[in-house]
Amino acid sequence: MRRNILAIAALAACMISGGAHGAELDAQLASASDMDSAIELCGYSNACCCNTGMPTVVFDVDFMFLKYNQSGGVQSSDAGEMIGNKGNAEFDFEFSPRFTLGVENCDGLGARVRYWYFDESAPTTGSGGFVAVDAYTFDAEIYKRVQIARSTFIEGFGGIRWSEFNLYDDTDLEWTVDGVGITTGLELSQYIRCNHRLYARSRLSVVAGDVFLADEGDLDDSTGMGFDNTSLQVELAAGYEGRTRIGRGVTLVYGAGAELQNWSDAAIKGDASDEAYLTDAGWSGFTFRLGAEY
Repeated sequence: MRRNILAIAALAACMISGGAHGAELDAQLASASDMDSAIELCGYSNACCCNTGMPTVVFDVDFMFLKYNQSGGVQSSDAGEMIGNKGNAEFDFEFSPRFTLGVENCDGLGARVRYWYFDESAPTTGSGGFVAVDAYTFDAEIYKRVQIARSTFIEGFGGIRWSEFNLYDDTDLEWTVDGVGITTGLELSQYIRCNHRLYARSRLSVVAGDVFLADEGDLDDSTGMGFDNTSLQVELAAGYEGRTRIGRGVTLVYGAGAELQNWSDAAIKGDASDEAYLTDAGWSGFTFRLGAEY
């Protein structure tokens, strides 16, 4: 809860700070009646940046509501010993924020850092137990946005990702996958009018690191088991984003969309003989974006 309050406070501080500095933008956009020209002039660049020669600072918070799932279903490590669906867990849509801070010049070249986390648990069916998941990613990347048509832009990005995935259950299972790797992807934007766009984004991260089973719970593997692992982390997203200038060099950013993530070989589960095996972990849900540019 404290982290969520700090996120909202940071966003408010960013907007207030922007309102207290800088001069009101004098540049006027093209008339909305000439839609194609307005889109072409607005594009994705900040008018303040182009007038002053200063880069644009961007801060966004994605208020995401994601549902955790695993290939074959989420189960506690003792589910294989139970009859029926006992030991199965069903996660709800849970709050899972992502924070982005970056800087961009007038040519669409920028750098940013992104931090996302998910920390939730769900009760198991019929056994009185639970399954808990704790995961995070941190990306540091550069990007470049170019115009490929009158109202269409494409953005390419790449950088480094750090990630960690932890899985716990009521049998004292403690499973951790962490590592570092590369992240890259593309985002396509189609402007439907000035400062209002539809977007589709794909991201692929290849993360190499360690897998560690601190406590096997009800699995037959040995406590302290560890080995190297490579996980492919796929992110697909689509939605709407708008911008409204609120004065003194500050632009309000807002939007909504849907997102899907899949991490290969990140989770662990047991079969009917209590043998452990790797399985994919994933999240799906919707997001609301609120941010500011200055």
